[in-house]
Amino acid sequence: MKKLFIILSFLLIASSSSAVVEPGDNMMGFYFDQDADVYSIYNVPPFSSVTMYLTLVNPTFEFLYGFEVGFHMDGTALFTSMIYTNPQVIDVGIIGNNIVGFGEPTSMTQANILATLTVLYMDDDGCDPVDFYMHGTTPSSINPDFPTLLLENEELMIAGVSRSDGPSSTIYGDCTVPTTGSTLGGIKSLYR
Repeated sequence: MKKLFIILSFLLIASSSSAVVEPGDNMMGFYFDQDADVYSIYNVPPFSSVTMYLTLVNPTFEFLYGFEVGFHMDGTALFTSMIYTNPQVIDVGIIGNNIVGFGEPTSMTQANILATLTVLYMDDDGCDPVDFYMHGTTPSSINPDFPTLLLENEELMIAGVSRSDGPSSTIYGDCTVPTTGSTLGGIKSLYR
């Protein structure tokens, strides 16, 4: 029985460290962690800066030479920066319609951060979520509905979108409860 417990404990630890939440191959998505397993965050205070990662997970190829990705958001937020992981990048698009080529190819692993984005969550009461959706670019090399990957020998491949049944990722505010006048009066009475 003791051996069985040890084996089961080991399997549980091994399965929980497998990081990437997306089971499909060649999937692109936004994540809030570098391991690509957190696609929603909660209790974000109003007017807070949030870091997101544009990540390609489970690639079936060895090197990436570029990509095209379009994205938009529903909610009150602002993209403040986008920094690419590959130092030799040429982006002929704009944030939200990115057409990117690499001077040197990027070697692939299970979870590949292509860019780090900073978003300013601007909902003034913190009650409204911000949803991020991913799609292709305009113009698109293959299909405007999906991101495109540039592989070796100028081969183009359509990438899947993580969580394609809804938003790729979501920021949820902390939705603070407004204070009442009696609370303020109670605090004032402490100093009388």
